[in-house]
Amino acid sequence: SHVEVSFLRCRVRALSYHRQYNTKQREKKALFPFDRGESCTFDILEHPLEKCHVIVIKSYLQGNTAANAGAKGEVPVPGWIIVSDADRTNLKTASHVLRKNGMRVSTVTSGHALLDCMNENGTPDLILLDMKMSDMDGFETLKKLRELEGGKSEIPVIFLTAEEDEESETRALQLGAVDYIRKPFEPEVLVSRVRRILDMQDKMHRYERDAQIDSLTGCLNKSAAEAKMEKLCREDTGFLCMLDLDSFKLVNDLCGHDTGDRILRLFARNLRKNIRSDDVCGRIGGDEFLIFARNMKTEDELRSLYREISDDFTAGYTEILGNRMEIPLGVSLGAAAVPRQGRNYSTVFRLAD
Repeated sequence: SHVEVSFLRCRVRALSYHRQYNTKQREKKALFPFDRGESCTFDILEHPLEKCHVIVIKSYLQGNTAANAGAKGEVPVPGWIIVSDADRTNLKTASHVLRKNGMRVSTVTSGHALLDCMNENGTPDLILLDMKMSDMDGFETLKKLRELEGGKSEIPVIFLTAEEDEESETRALQLGAVDYIRKPFEPEVLVSRVRRILDMQDKMHRYERDAQIDSLTGCLNKSAAEAKMEKLCREDTGFLCMLDLDSFKLVNDLCGHDTGDRILRLFARNLRKNIRSDDVCGRIGGDEFLIFARNMKTEDELRSLYREISDDFTAGYTEILGNRMEIPLGVSLGAAAVPRQGRNYSTVFRLAD
């Protein structure tokens, strides 16, 4: 079977795998054919934000030896790295050193092969790029790469060279390279610099993600949700839905804000559970939430979605409130059809509200 594993920022593709399932530990062990003898142990968890599951890598073995970083008690910095070098000996050396330290490595021998690899397999976390290649040198390859990115998030690039030319180093940094490593490689220097870049990338992505997420519910926050909804109203079709909780203020007044927070988290979980994988939801304040139901065409589909959300919420909040069920909690939903009732977000939002 085909499996795609989310290894933090790294996407590992495996064509086949074998697994054993331990029902007590809820742990899966798998052998992935990255390279001969490599294996990993992972847990499958429900994703807190998306309607999907995440495979969390717990340990990683290459051949019969653990990654060096793990041997020292450190958490390996994962990442998919493409090394582009015309010298196959350099490719083999870099690949061996980085794989020993728990990283996934792809190797190519030219600038064109690098771009083709990315076109077929997606975006790596880091590129190690030889400055001197026959078909297209490192400078030209980097320019092509930045053109393909089109101003979006740039992949960090470390230049590799055997030259002692300061002018070339300056030019590389001016073009946007994040570092510069001389060949032949010193394994500790190579690993240290690669880890530093991957760690910086991971922190940056976490900061970006945290800036968009409502900390209480795990949904998109107000600014991120409105930006996403505005784009969807402009470019997509479906229903923009406004939802709020009837009598929610009574929960805070009579039961306290801690109970109110539990109710909001429950409602957010129910939203993510019942919407489809392509739909988008966010919290825009208090007990108010937005959903964009993409490609939903009929009011019958909308009513069905509302019933599922409402029924699940009712079943959940009765457990939280217990004998305080005199509070008439419920869910209200208003919706506007896009593009039938407009494409301007502000207009559609007012209709839904």
